[in-house]
Amino acid sequence: MDFENSKIEQARTEHEILLEDPKTAKKRRRADKRRRRKYKFSDKHHSVTGIVFTILTVPALACIVLALVLATMQKGQGSRIVGWLPFAALLISSAGIIGTALSFRRTDTIYTFSWTGLISHIVIWLFVAFILVIGL
Repeated sequence: MDFENSKIEQARTEHEILLEDPKTAKKRRRADKRRRRKYKFSDKHHSVTGIVFTILTVPALACIVLALVLATMQKGQGSRIVGWLPFAALLISSAGIIGTALSFRRTDTIYTFSWTGLISHIVIWLFVAFILVIGL
């Protein structure tokens, strides 16, 4: 019964919209567009492990940048630290890939940070692996 009543109400409002003057109809369409753009509220939260491992990309990037800066300052004759910094970035990225992959197990969470962390750690890992392969 409710379904039929809602159909009748919907037909009434559609009929009223057709009978409105053009200015009022335009305002109604604009208000409907604004109403559609509103946020949907849910019980989902961001994954804490995804956030932590996304933040962990900063030290990995810092290790790579620091290694590149030290290598250029020493004109290619870098010390051991220039070799160990990318290795540390590789270890951090490996841990980040595993951690963010495990963060996808949780249900009812928003995976934005998990995806961001996973992609950034994969890019860092591939970059360091590429540099190591070139260096061999």
